[in-house]
Amino acid sequence: MKLVIAMVPNRLTRRVRERLLAEGVGYTQLASTGGFLRTGNTTLLICLPAARVNDLLAALAEVCEPRKTTLNMPGADQHSYANPAGRVEQISVGGLFAMVLSVDQVVHL
Repeated sequence: MKLVIAMVPNRLTRRVRERLLAEGVGYTQLASTGGFLRTGNTTLLICLPAARVNDLLAALAEVCEPRKTTLNMPGADQHSYANPAGRVEQISVGGLFAMVLSVDQVVHL
């Protein structure tokens, strides 16, 4: 058995849950915050047989495509809010971050 810990942007959570249910995959959902932009995320705990992990990750990747956003980057003088030397950069955010761990035992009581 494997435990997949998947961090999904809040804006994609509903689509991911629908996809998991369509695939017959159960999950536990936790609210979480983190990442570079400190945006809201949903953490999904998914326990399933090792043989299904690659299919699960492929399905999640289809739903969780990253998007582009604009970020104001400070210049050399980081203490000035109106720094003309600052620059605007377009970065990729969102997408899927997942960890796959081995599970020694699953107990249902």
